[in-house]
Amino acid sequence: MNVNLQWIKLLTALLLLPLLGLAKASPANIEVKTKGLVCPACGIGIKKWLKKNTSVKDVKLDTKAGITFIYLKGNKNIADKAIRAAISKAGYESGEIKRNKTGEE
Repeated sequence: MNVNLQWIKLLTALLLLPLLGLAKASPANIEVKTKGLVCPACGIGIKKWLKKNTSVKDVKLDTKAGITFIYLKGNKNIADKAIRAAISKAGYESGEIKRNKTGEE
């Protein structure tokens, strides 16, 4: 009986596993086109400089599209000038800065 119960649990877990991916991820607050961003190692400096700002919660990179995604803490904000300065200090040039609506979780 224990073996059957274990199989039922395992099968249930395997069937529910794909549903975990359906949870909608929180969108980035800010997307910045970043010229020259072509590999993950390139982004180390970008992450380092942006995270020095106390408003920044996290930074993610899409090297294929050359985009830096900035996630902010709560209702915090960061000025375009500060974003451009951080990316410049990392050795890259920022392009278009797109601000997304917050609270779209």
